[in-house]
Amino acid sequence: MKKALLACLVVLLTVQFAQAEPVRKALPVHVRMLTYLGEKPPDVRIDFSWVVGFEKKWYQLHIAKLVVLTGRTMPLAIDAAVRPYRVQFQLIAEKSAVQQFVETPPGQLMQVSASLLIDGTSRFLVLNRVTPAPTTTPAGH
Repeated sequence: MKKALLACLVVLLTVQFAQAEPVRKALPVHVRMLTYLGEKPPDVRIDFSWVVGFEKKWYQLHIAKLVVLTGRTMPLAIDAAVRPYRVQFQLIAEKSAVQQFVETPPGQLMQVSASLLIDGTSRFLVLNRVTPAPTTTPAGH
């Protein structure tokens, strides 16, 4: 009987300490995207659509192709993690990258190199580089 009580006590203490673990920050996921900003162009297949916030403005981002460059994360897992939110990401970048991003005309395909930071309380899209892409859609789309 004493052994059973001692075993229960050990299990309860173990569970209590396991729950007290500090929350680990997520590592950045480096991605490359072919995207459209603004309205979705007609007759273009889009894999994901996200709302990105920057300085109290919201931008509709349509992703035609998302390639994960680091880690084992799949594009569908990223979308599933941010889909429940009204604004999927807050935009962070150097001024020139943000300017290139927000000034891209609707319907123009952009190639975006970025890092995604997703943890329990925040979701950031950190732009590394934004460049115009050819106007043809990616292969298979």
